[in-house]
Amino acid sequence: PRIDWILLDDSLTFTRVARIEEAPDGVPPSDHFPVICEGVRSHAESLEMLRRGEPQVWRNPARVTTAGRDEASPFGRDDLRVAGERFRRLATTISKLFPEECPSGRIVSPLRQLDGESGATVFAKCDNELPVAGSIKARGAFYEVLLHAERVASAGGLGHPDDLVSDGARKLFAQRTISVASTGNLGVSVGLAGRALGFRVVVYMSREARDWKKRLLRESGAEVIECDDDYSAAVVEAREAADATSTSDDDAAAGAEIYFVDDEESPHLFMGYACAAEELATQLNEAGVPSTGSISVYLPCGVGGGPGGVAFGLKTLLGDAVKCWFVEPVSAPCFLLAMLSDRLTRGGPGRPPHIRSVGLDGHTVADGLAVGAASPLVLPIMRPLLHGVVTTTDDAMIRATHEAKQRYGLKVEPSAAAAICARNAVAEAGAIEVIWLTGGSLAPPEMITGKTQGWTRPV
Repeated sequence: PRIDWILLDDSLTFTRVARIEEAPDGVPPSDHFPVICEGVRSHAESLEMLRRGEPQVWRNPARVTTAGRDEASPFGRDDLRVAGERFRRLATTISKLFPEECPSGRIVSPLRQLDGESGATVFAKCDNELPVAGSIKARGAFYEVLLHAERVASAGGLGHPDDLVSDGARKLFAQRTISVASTGNLGVSVGLAGRALGFRVVVYMSREARDWKKRLLRESGAEVIECDDDYSAAVVEAREAADATSTSDDDAAAGAEIYFVDDEESPHLFMGYACAAEELATQLNEAGVPSTGSISVYLPCGVGGGPGGVAFGLKTLLGDAVKCWFVEPVSAPCFLLAMLSDRLTRGGPGRPPHIRSVGLDGHTVADGLAVGAASPLVLPIMRPLLHGVVTTTDDAMIRATHEAKQRYGLKVEPSAAAAICARNAVAEAGAIEVIWLTGGSLAPPEMITGKTQGWTRPV
């Protein structure tokens, strides 16, 4: 049959599986390509699959090589270097706040090699084992909350705050409020960090948030406000409450009442996540992985801040050697929708579309990925960098959660197990692959027993 052809990065990709009988001028004879495997679809076809809630592997036709990257990006190599230096400086404070959970003060996780198939070398980046908060969100949350604490201490007349855990600092922080909107893990991370310093913390939890995460926050002394809508609505509610009392980051540093940690648009969260790239690069080098080899990294994606920061950092340090994939639930593919919508409409600047605009409800067992609209900060940064997006089903994530526990002894939640699903969908023979396990170690034991691990979709 005659088929549509698309030329992308010197490789032929096609809209559907077929056997070549006829080829356009300039294409090699059919015996060179006896079977065409499904690859990049048209945007219209991918969007229709998204609307129907069908899993898919989408490759980004807008990606460019490192040499061709848009220099208008708000972040660069110097920003990554400065963020790394700041995080290392903050380690002393973290070790004092959490002497048992994190005596080194370093928010780092192990890299574990797993059994590969088809000659692949597969690693798990175990952010589910990050100290204190047990998820990737600890990277961004601790970075931003501690930077805010330094600004408050300085504005409060404490001088350069080498020690943010003094009685004077705690007395000052007790007069200030930090707020955040979350599906769960970011709220836990901000709550634990903020309360350890002595701040009042208010967490707006979307309907998808798990009860055990709310309970953990309340036990830490944080206030939990339960929203009856999705994550995007929780962000609006939290932002409006903060805007009513403060108008700028400088005001918050000087002592305004509420400081809002904005997961959609915070550069501090983004750079905190980006610092993980140097950590991974070092670990891969120690494992004998050549820096010039091709490395595929699979990153679960909600609003996009965590995976976007990691992807930015990896592309900055490793360039074209790394391929970054996001993975989302079929019921909440907000980042894929934003990427497709921009390509289809060629519209100007504006906020990314909500999944409700294409008839999706966002209900998923992966509460950490139950997000309706992508980050307007991260989306344009990822457009030329992201290799592609994989969408997966709840059943697949639950099976992967079980596989992680039974086969590898890894305690993860479905949001983290989504990375395993992406690897299964994309895996290439002989490849070097990193599955980023984003959370789950703090889940109560009853969630990790039996084949379904107690995970159910919210209603």
